[in-house]
Amino acid sequence: MKTLYAKFKASTALDESKPPQAEIKPATSPDICQFGASLRSLDERLKNSRPRDEVPADLHQCVMRAVRKSARVRTVEENRKRSPWLHSAWRTAPALALLVVAAVWWFNQRQPPQQPVVAVAPAQPSLVGATELLDVSNQVMQTASAAALSPLASEMEAVKLDFQNVKEFLLASLP
Repeated sequence: MKTLYAKFKASTALDESKPPQAEIKPATSPDICQFGASLRSLDERLKNSRPRDEVPADLHQCVMRAVRKSARVRTVEENRKRSPWLHSAWRTAPALALLVVAAVWWFNQRQPPQQPVVAVAPAQPSLVGATELLDVSNQVMQTASAAALSPLASEMEAVKLDFQNVKEFLLASLP
């Protein structure tokens, strides 16, 4: 466990750019010393082998050109996706107006021709028609009231039966 901790301290010392000799004491185990030496040599090799590439002078312009091009392509694609709706939207209002005008014209053409009004000689007034009308209206009122009140009458009978059953139950439960 101590060796793992010592190795950890040595690697963190290299990460913090401290010399690992301060962290690793030569009096400790030879395994730790060997690990420290390999760690130092690895660190030196990595630092020396790092490529020193120079950034091209026009890198910023190339990146910005690519960004602008992708934005342009995206807007063109979005416009292509929206274009059927945009083209049909301005056509909808005139099409609806034309449809309304056609419907009005069609309904005006369909009206039947008006029949000429024929003058009929007034007939003698008769009371037979009036009495028949009164009899029919009286029958309609009686059947309508019976039809309207029949559900209520059957419901009233059901309520009376419920009260009768409750009364019998209460009388039977009394001592």
